[in-house]
Amino acid sequence: MASRKKTGKRYDVIGTELGSIGLKQTGGFIREEFLRELQGPQGMKVYREMRDNPAPLGSALNAIEMLARQVCWEMEPPFEATDEEKKRTDRVQTSLHDMDVPWTEYIASFLSMLVFGFAPHEIVFKVCEGEKDDPKTSSRYDDGMIAWAKLPLRPQETVYRWDLGPTGEVLGLFQRVPYDLQKGMRYIPAAKFLNFKAKAAGGNPEGRSVLRSAYFSWYFAKRIQELEGIGIERDLAGLPMFQIPAECLAPNASADLAAVAEEAKNIVQSVRNDDEAGLVIPSQIVDGQQLYKFSLLSTGGTRAVDTNKIIERLERRMTQVLLTDFIMLGHEGVGSYALSSDKTALFATALGGWLDIIKDLINLQAMPQLMRVNGWPADRAPKLKHGDIEKQDLARWGDFVNKMVAANIITADDNLEGEARKIGEIAPRDPSSPKRQPPAATNTKPAGGAPDEGKPPEENPGAEAA
Repeated sequence: MASRKKTGKRYDVIGTELGSIGLKQTGGFIREEFLRELQGPQGMKVYREMRDNPAPLGSALNAIEMLARQVCWEMEPPFEATDEEKKRTDRVQTSLHDMDVPWTEYIASFLSMLVFGFAPHEIVFKVCEGEKDDPKTSSRYDDGMIAWAKLPLRPQETVYRWDLGPTGEVLGLFQRVPYDLQKGMRYIPAAKFLNFKAKAAGGNPEGRSVLRSAYFSWYFAKRIQELEGIGIERDLAGLPMFQIPAECLAPNASADLAAVAEEAKNIVQSVRNDDEAGLVIPSQIVDGQQLYKFSLLSTGGTRAVDTNKIIERLERRMTQVLLTDFIMLGHEGVGSYALSSDKTALFATALGGWLDIIKDLINLQAMPQLMRVNGWPADRAPKLKHGDIEKQDLARWGDFVNKMVAANIITADDNLEGEARKIGEIAPRDPSSPKRQPPAATNTKPAGGAPDEGKPPEENPGAEAA
């Protein structure tokens, strides 16, 4: 049991970590993945193929990237910020757009964590001293602030191993740089990079790819498509058949006869129905029988298994992993608007969660570091936040507001008008224009002209008549 001796008002167990995260690793090589083909650099190649080749995953990832590029990012000043802190926040905001590439390019790069599970980006600073010939140090500002020069991705396939502490904490990474004979292995300490992870995965620095659950669907869809292509080719060209003397296939055949059998196999495997189709073989008849004969067997053109439905099912499962199966709606003749709306709302929520991962890591590590190198208090650092993922449905929003105003729950005032103009992307109202007048009071007089109760006779002529 840990000692609990007092040292002043604290115990010596404070700050002591006795356990471990239990990461399966040997010498910095992660062994959490139980499929050998998905481990290490080989696994990164598989995930890259899954990203680049299959159309469903490619379209889903493109949808994620394009929507993420449209999201607005801004800095939020600390609580009860002073005028100086507000100016500092504005300056940090400008630094997002003063790097070597646009901020949207970095967002797309950060999101590579979805494919590979992690995305290490090195932090490179610069001193803002105006325009220079070197784009790495050039800046649109000349105030001497230390800002981010770039946040380049260190490709996942080049990460060789990790430098881990005794309890599993990441101290750095070793990167193997291809075609660099002089300095092939480079070490980057943990304080020098941001490691975005799609899933925490129990402290695994390599996280867990969101494509991991789609691996078997992709694998079988790929194999079935290959077999489908071979079947189509055989249906079009026919099945090659080469008849040769039996002694050529005998186990004790001579070298010459074995060579004939091997050449026949090569001919059968290489037959293609193209513009050079044709085959010349010797014709030899012994005792009225032809010794060599080549022909194509025709096929029925149909299969007992409908491969098209199987592939569609597997591709749909691939998109379901990324919550983007709404892109399949309409292609199968099914799907309603309500179903599409629900699925896109769920996808927007998921995308917002992935963007939160980016936001939280920058606020946790990069922002305090930027404050410290400039001599500013890290506890008063501004916070990076992102805007809405998708635009408001104006029809639904307008219907909601109408009902709330009619029920007298909210008031149709200038604030509501400003919000409506903002959501509808309408220019702000001209300050010189007259203010909007509130709507006229609703006439609540009962139908049929019935006299109102409680009024004196002079105000209610109908009372005397009664």
